[in-house]
Amino acid sequence: SMSSTGSGVNLLPELTQTAVFASLFAGVSLGTALIVNKIFPSFKRTLPTLFNAWSSAHWLIGLPYVAAGISHYTIFKEYVGIYPPPGTWGFWYVPGSAEFHVTWTGVVEFLGGLGVLAGTLARRPALTRRSAAALFVLTLAVTPANIYMYTHNVPILGSAMPASGHIIRGTVQLLLLSVLAHLAGWGPLASASDPKEKK
Repeated sequence: SMSSTGSGVNLLPELTQTAVFASLFAGVSLGTALIVNKIFPSFKRTLPTLFNAWSSAHWLIGLPYVAAGISHYTIFKEYVGIYPPPGTWGFWYVPGSAEFHVTWTGVVEFLGGLGVLAGTLARRPALTRRSAAALFVLTLAVTPANIYMYTHNVPILGSAMPASGHIIRGTVQLLLLSVLAHLAGWGPLASASDPKEKK
């Protein structure tokens, strides 16, 4: 049974659940595109000094990804618990066990975060770009687990997240994806934010 704080989406007909999932996933994707293509350029035009100072710290995003990668092993069962089981939303059938997906995503988060940090510190922009691109794809790939926590009121570390927590988490995810896209050299600010390696 669901607690009263849950979204109740998992109690809806499967077709409706599929529509909710598709809407949330599309919202994350379109929101990221809007931030990268419109909001970041407006921010840079309006407050260039602040934008440049802020974007020069984007590489620090590697730290939470390294920590998240490690946490996949320190709280492994918690991550397994938020992986959507087969049949979720009426369409979720991905080959491989939850344990398999928690394992490989932890490795990619750790190595991707390390790549962003090392690429920046060693002045290897290509390594930073590739690592950020890998983390961007990974972050989109694990979005269904975040949606599952919301639609099915799945607890992590012993408690389910309130609606406000899901809103905050979704906002943070949009910012993570947008910063990763910026670091990967995508969008209208690519040439300004992503200088080629000096010869």
